[in-house]
Amino acid sequence: MLTIFYSIMPILAALILGYAVGKSRPQSFPAIAGRLIGPLVWLLLLSIGVEFAEVFKDPATAGRSIYLASVFSLLSTFGSCLLIYIFFCKSTGQPQSRSAPKGKTNFLEPVKECVIAFSMVFIGVLLSCLPFSAGEVLAHLPVSDALLYTLVFFVGIDIVNVQLTAVWRSSKVIVIPVLVVIGSLIGGAAASYISQEDLNTSLALSSGFGWFSLSGVLVSSKLGAVYGTAALLTDLFRELLAILLLYLFGYKYARECIGAGGATSLDTTLPIIKQRCESDHIPAALVSGFILTLIAPLLMTFLLSAA
Repeated sequence: MLTIFYSIMPILAALILGYAVGKSRPQSFPAIAGRLIGPLVWLLLLSIGVEFAEVFKDPATAGRSIYLASVFSLLSTFGSCLLIYIFFCKSTGQPQSRSAPKGKTNFLEPVKECVIAFSMVFIGVLLSCLPFSAGEVLAHLPVSDALLYTLVFFVGIDIVNVQLTAVWRSSKVIVIPVLVVIGSLIGGAAASYISQEDLNTSLALSSGFGWFSLSGVLVSSKLGAVYGTAALLTDLFRELLAILLLYLFGYKYARECIGAGGATSLDTTLPIIKQRCESDHIPAALVSGFILTLIAPLLMTFLLSAA
């Protein structure tokens, strides 16, 4: 129990400290944090690529990571969407509003973020293979702790301006992240059976909710580079699936697609949600992304400590 407590506390402290700093200067600090999170994530992914280089040098190991990521991302996303669909069908008698799709949207912008993420990891792998000292320097970047806590700190600052107010009082809004957590864990359990992986490890791989930079670092520090790569790819695949689902079905199944976005509905997929879903679903996206952003590091650390 103490091990779990000591693992969770630094992440929670970084998040709370960031929120307190953001509250002290709500007009300036969140804007600064918003600009720094992107480059910080890129540096983190670059460092992850360096750390995971040994995995990608072994085709069999790399293939295993991609296989696990494919299974876990599909089942955890499907589990979340299915539970949300069933819940709202029973509570309202109809799945969603059936308004027509909105106009043309910029598909390339959110996809670009995923491409950049994959590219930074790939560049890190390449740099680690350099025959001169640069590769050794990169290999000593502070991946697991300093960068992760700094990222969580800036996320705490960034969420200060999220307007939740009366939206919290709507049970239909709060239930979405709850169903995402349950559906993801059910999907993780099913993936454990299919992949023959340990149950706690499988649940941990399914509890990143699309936050790839967080899951990659946490899992790597606890279970090694193979599983860290699988966790990173799982959440990148989840984000890509959410983008695809939003463009195909967001106008008709908004809540399900918001659930598929997981924690990214607060940031990366939010512009698509605004474009493809009715405006009354935007508060649900903000609340869901906010809650899952808070839950992901705590739940994943807990499950990894028990693995």
